[in-house]
Amino acid sequence: MLAKRNLKLENGTIVSQSIAKLSIAAKRGDRLKLGNFEGDVIETEEVAPDGGSPFIVIAVLK
Repeated sequence: MLAKRNLKLENGTIVSQSIAKLSIAAKRGDRLKLGNFEGDVIETEEVAPDGGSPFIVIAVLK
């Protein structure tokens, strides 16, 4: 799933990022193609809502 998110930096600047929620592992430098969008992974965040093993990876794309 491809989405946008806005982050507010410490200096007040708002940065818009493209993110993908994945059910597979991704790492920095990977190239993803989602529909018509292609982007490079610049950061990942693993999510484990139940406190166990991560099952969602949020990839920030450039």
